[in-house]
Amino acid sequence: MLRSLSDLRQFTISATDGILGSVRDGYFDERSWTVPYVVAQSPGLPFRRKLVAPAILQSSESNPVLHRIGLATKEIPDDTGAGETRDSHLRSLSALIGYTVESEDGEIGHVDDLLIDDRTWAIRYLVVNAEKWCPDRRVWVSPQWLIPVTRDGSDTLFSIVVGLDHDPARSAPPARHTIPCRPGRIEPLFDSTRPGPPGAMPSPSRSG
Repeated sequence: MLRSLSDLRQFTISATDGILGSVRDGYFDERSWTVPYVVAQSPGLPFRRKLVAPAILQSSESNPVLHRIGLATKEIPDDTGAGETRDSHLRSLSALIGYTVESEDGEIGHVDDLLIDDRTWAIRYLVVNAEKWCPDRRVWVSPQWLIPVTRDGSDTLFSIVVGLDHDPARSAPPARHTIPCRPGRIEPLFDSTRPGPPGAMPSPSRSG
């Protein structure tokens, strides 16, 4: 199942000796776009943040937002803000929200949310508000289509990899979409306003 970052923030994690806290963030490996840790924060102890491997979470049948782990609180490592320095390839999930996404011919918009596969804990898609291309339109972008761009010490931007396959059948906007835009620009991306599973996305390919 694909879960958004906002879904994950509804999770409460229980250790063997009591409630550990709610998921507030996580870390992903920028090489594989997988999530090795989520960060649980105690409401009563806001400065206590724990790193939990999501693979060991066990969901409760009676309460879908409650997830248990077979460890005591003292057995779970703290996240003291050093999560990214422990491994130079780890980045905060929440830091992705708001990032600019652009293509070779200009800015598309910004990242609104993430969709994470809760079986493999891989980030499958970035949910991008394509405000610069089509107002009120959101698209799902696979991390495999992205390359990082840094300009003059500024924050990293993401650029869509050029050469995505185009499917002419997908070029028309939905009938209920009445705001003028350039649907051909949205065409290579998975349009989240259209019905159909993410598996229907066109496969990216590099031109050359």
